[in-house]
Amino acid sequence: MRTVLGKIMLGVAFLACPCHLPIYAALLGGTALGAALSARLGMTFALMGVVFIVALGAWALLSRLPAPPSR
Repeated sequence: MRTVLGKIMLGVAFLACPCHLPIYAALLGGTALGAALSARLGMTFALMGVVFIVALGAWALLSRLPAPPSR
């Protein structure tokens, strides 16, 4: 379970990385979500940055936990 959760957190960190915001804006260009992203670009960038840092920190903490004892 620890490794699955760690992989999920790493995936969330990859998707929430603020450097991907221009790609998301281009892909969602004609949609309502794209319009909302474009209208609030600064807030979106900050929110994605916070989610990225939290997910990356959770992944780092999960990777440092000792492995559970085998049965």
